[in-house]
Amino acid sequence: MNEFNEAYNLAVGYEEKKQIFNSLIEYRKALFYCENEILEKSIEDKIYKLEYRNSDLETIEKIKQYNMEIEKFVVDQFMHPDLDLKVENYVTTKKPKVKENLKVLFGTMEIANQMTTYSKALRKQGVESFTLNYYPNWINYNSSDFKLYGDNNTIIKHLSKLISQFDVFHFFFGSTLWANLIDIKILKKINKKVFMNYWGSEIRQYSKAVKINKYIKVKTKNEKHIREKIDLCAKYIDNCIVADKELYGYIDGCYKNVYFIPQAIDISEYKPMVNDYENNQFFIVHAPTNAECKGTKYIIEAIDNLKKKYNFDFKLVEKVPHIEAKKIYREADLIVDQILGGSYGLFSIECMCMGKPVVCYISDYMKNNYPEDIPLISANPSNIEQKLEYILNNKHILYDISKKGIEYTKKYHDMNKIAKQLIHIYK
Repeated sequence: MNEFNEAYNLAVGYEEKKQIFNSLIEYRKALFYCENEILEKSIEDKIYKLEYRNSDLETIEKIKQYNMEIEKFVVDQFMHPDLDLKVENYVTTKKPKVKENLKVLFGTMEIANQMTTYSKALRKQGVESFTLNYYPNWINYNSSDFKLYGDNNTIIKHLSKLISQFDVFHFFFGSTLWANLIDIKILKKINKKVFMNYWGSEIRQYSKAVKINKYIKVKTKNEKHIREKIDLCAKYIDNCIVADKELYGYIDGCYKNVYFIPQAIDISEYKPMVNDYENNQFFIVHAPTNAECKGTKYIIEAIDNLKKKYNFDFKLVEKVPHIEAKKIYREADLIVDQILGGSYGLFSIECMCMGKPVVCYISDYMKNNYPEDIPLISANPSNIEQKLEYILNNKHILYDISKKGIEYTKKYHDMNKIAKQLIHIYK
């Protein structure tokens, strides 16, 4: 009830101020959490009137009827997953073509704050964008506009309403709205535009990965299961998104369309701070989300050896909420990300944006596929100690690396630039 009250009060306030877009965002949240049928209908009518305020009442009623027919079909197909229900037996109303906001739903697993960042950036571009996260974790990203509660019937009701009213469904990490993937079959039947956005471990296959990176570690070697999941998603989803060429290698030939969209960051949340590397106590930070995959044991070994010869501070950051962790990163002189993966992720991007020099292993294959101006310091298990020792003896090189990292993130990972790329492929 708290979620409903907060959203509804915000929606009314925005409407009074004539901030129609913000009002629509909050009314949609309120509708999702509303438990009163009469009030629910009132809010739904309000959304239609605001969304289609430039259309006549007859047109609005046709759009409403079309969505209700779609919703009924979706409910029945969810309730009877073994039946091949026909959309044409439910939908008899033709939806009028009118100007309206693009409506995008992200789900259902937050990865490195990307759902939230993409969604926030899209809203700045006038897209009604929302997130639905089924998998909150210790990093504690604020990453879900909608939270599902209740029994299966209640959940199906909520999902059916979302499916009927949203235009684009942008899924992350192989996760969708329903565990058995019945939802993507439904979405295909009603011609919704769907994207599957892969991020790494969920598609990484050791037999392919090791050919371009001998240091790679994978979370599972059950490649049969990985391929079956990819093939099932690709059967019903036409569009796939990956961040780089390494990931493309695992889904090449599976999807009808593949798009390269980089990781996004809100530049305004990461104010750069270039340290005085040469006159203060040097501070190195390593923050693994998965110690085995990041090569943490090699990093710790190198640090222990160097501490016998050099005076510097080191901190291992683990299981710390994101907001608190960022404060530690800001104080660091050098960030060590990973030395096995062969490519960089959001942690490196965040730290570069803050003006931190970053050690991160980039494989030869990825060096040839990243922009030439990438300012990361590449190191692997065989040379991590030597690379760190060189930095400790040549701290002056970090000033230039720091500044280049800031510019690199602005150039390639600014969420506002990424949002425009997303809108282009959505349409």
